Parts: sequence; structure tokens; C-alpha cells
Amino acid sequence: MPRRSGEIVRTRRGSVAVAVLIVLLLMGLFVVGIVKVGARDQDLGARRLETVRAFYAAEGGINMALREVTLGLDEDNDGSIGTISDDGNDANDPMFGPASVQVELDFSLSTLTLRSRGRAGAARRKIESTHAH
Repeated sequence: MPRRSGEIVRTRRGSVAVAVLIVLLLMGLFVVGIVKVGARDQDLGARRLETVRAFYAAEGGINMALREVTLGLDEDNDGSIGTISDDGNDANDPMFGPASVQVELDFSLSTLTLRSRGRAGAARRKIESTHAH
């Protein structure tokens, strides 16, 4: 039996609606994928920045400790010359922006060793500097 023209139009409309829904679903999945990749890249960038900040804080701590040793002064008032905030109290560690630092001093007969720990967010960096005297 031949179809009437109204039935053909309804079938085409139904097919077009299904095709449009599939295209919209695919576009939505694509957008979600792009957003997730962007968020991951931003997180990696933030972690790299924290790592650099922690490194420079540790380096700055070494410089502060060398200054104390050179001048013979306890400039950070932690109770000893050549250490930076080596008093067990993290609340008074010197800050370099969002990064903080602690430096320990090991003094032997012929060498001076400074161990600096910089922290920024989740990043931690250690630097050791040895000086003969």
C-alpha cells in the first residue's frame, strides 16, 4: 500500500531530531574534554610555579644564612648565627611571597655546610651549600 505524504514528512522530522540530538551530545562531550584538558594544564602550571618559588626561597635562605655568618649577627632572632628560623616554629619562618624557608648550619673544623628547605604550597625544595674556611 502506498504511503501518504504526511507519513513521509513525520518520519523525516523524527530522523532529523535524532541526528540533531546526536550532534549536540557529541559537541557537549567535546566541550567537556576541552575543559578537562585546560584544567589539567592549569594545575600543572600552578605546580611548576610552586616548585620555582620553593627553589628560590631555599636559595634566598642560603643567602640570608651566609649574610648572618659573614656579619656575625643573628638577624632573624632565632637564637643562633647562620641558621634561619631553625627554632622549630614554622609560624615565624621568613616568607618570600607565598614561600617560606628554614636553614640549618653544620660547622666542622674545615667546612661550613648550610642546608636550606624552601616550601611553597605542596612543593618542597632542599639546597645544600658547603664552604671551606
